[in-house]
Amino acid sequence: MTAPTLETRLFDAVRFAEVGASKSGTKFKYLEGRAVPFDTWTDVGWYLEKMAPSVFRKSIRESARALPLQLWHNDRTWAVGKASKWTESPEGLDAVWELDGSAEAQRAAQMANDGFLTGLSVGFQTLDGGSDWELADPEDPTSRNRVTRTQARLHEVSLVNAPQYAQAAVTLVRSKGKTGLHAKPNLAQWRQWRDSIGKD
Repeated sequence: MTAPTLETRLFDAVRFAEVGASKSGTKFKYLEGRAVPFDTWTDVGWYLEKMAPSVFRKSIRESARALPLQLWHNDRTWAVGKASKWTESPEGLDAVWELDGSAEAQRAAQMANDGFLTGLSVGFQTLDGGSDWELADPEDPTSRNRVTRTQARLHEVSLVNAPQYAQAAVTLVRSKGKTGLHAKPNLAQWRQWRDSIGKD
């Protein structure tokens, strides 16, 4: 009998967001974004995979506050943050992470804010009975094995460089304010909107 394997999936992640100015010395406190999109196929090697909307529901309910934000799935270093809020919708699993004040966490947040660290990845373990397989048709050379993950334990989410899903995105890095999943438009966005309403 072999030990269960921790699997990781990379997702595209930085859709730039305006934040409190960390470059002025204010520490970043929160990072928000989509941890994983649902019902979207991705190629993970010899098969295609998608995550069902309920895949991490039990895991989130049991250990939501204990789930860390890491860098590159490196469990030999300190986490750079911890989950403080999860929101599940038909489109995906969104989260808010509270960031650590360490130099590593602050650098990661700055890189995410500046658009350089552009990936999110989930580390998970599929539970017994949590995979629905559709095997490829041997008569069709274009057919692929497919699996829908229906129940898995989420261990952590990491900031990474390598994107896989365009639907997942870091939507906000900020130094203060409300912990929602939507940022208020910045001043430039308000001006652009104001200037556009008088034009036909």
